Amino acid sequence: MLRGSKHWGFEKMQALRATLEPVLKSGLNTIMPETLQDWGTCAATASESRDPFKYHWLFELLMEDPLRGEEGSFLQASRLYVLLGALAQQEWRVCELLYKELEYLLPRLMHSYENVRDKIGSLLCNIFLYDINIPMFAPSLSLMPRRADFINTALELLAPLGFPQLEPNNGRGNSEQHACSKTTDDIVNNHIEQDGETTPERKQASRLLRTMSRWIMASVTQSPNAAPPELFQIVPLLCQVQSEAADEDLQKECAFTLALLGNVLLPCSSIQAALDTIRDVLKRPSWHARAAACNFETSIVARTCCSLQLFAVPSFFKPVHSSEQQHMEERRCRLHAGPAQR
Repeated sequence: MLRGSKHWGFEKMQALRATLEPVLKSGLNTIMPETLQDWGTCAATASESRDPFKYHWLFELLMEDPLRGEEGSFLQASRLYVLLGALAQQEWRVCELLYKELEYLLPRLMHSYENVRDKIGSLLCNIFLYDINIPMFAPSLSLMPRRADFINTALELLAPLGFPQLEPNNGRGNSEQHACSKTTDDIVNNHIEQDGETTPERKQASRLLRTMSRWIMASVTQSPNAAPPELFQIVPLLCQVQSEAADEDLQKECAFTLALLGNVLLPCSSIQAALDTIRDVLKRPSWHARAAACNFETSIVARTCCSLQLFAVPSFFKPVHSSEQQHMEERRCRLHAGPAQR
């Protein structure tokens, strides 16, 4: 009925709205696993190539507090899935709705249920899908939500996952610097737990980081601008959290996110941002974070070796070579092996 009403007049559309709204509201509150795919297909098909102004009531209905708290996580995730299907078909036409949905999702990024966070990550991917630089469509795309603003907001919310910085190495020997790294890791572990329990602020930040990881993974596989420069602002935090043993699931998600980012074909601007980020992590006192950065560095070099100019390679390796610790030897060899074989 929605597909067939494309050329209907105002009165007929109002009658259709009065008929379908109660049915859709009831259906969205009674979605079952067996019918979820059908509801997603229904929303996507009804929205495809349709005027969003004519069907504004449909989008308003789908966006009407899909995460209302009195219902279970399955229904919440299902309503987000249906909403995603409808918004995705509208592409760049509904920038106002994308801003509205982003504003709705911001305080809910730390949702307690994993299936809901997965759907939020997919929605974020769709919201920022057209934050790309295409001169031909610059006037239209300039109205879309900006990824950089969102990342800056998210980094502020991720502050509880931040760690104290120790003084840099000022002439210390290998053993003293290694002891300094061990001290930093002890500080991190003490920061993670208080009296054997994770702090509430850190729990919220960990959930947010999971959502961000899901968003990054969805963007890498679906977005035409898979890894823009601003996305690498999250890499230092991913490197640090990946080395923590307090939450194995979060550790795996961070490792997988870094692996995906390290194997994406990057433009020159993103390559430079990635190298700058890696250099920053390699200067940090925690050797766990530096080890994760070296692994990420290896993937970046192997994937973008043809894009790296030869004169930039020695300075790229310099921060790693400045370390005299025994445990970095293997990673040095891996870094050398990639460019040398090419």
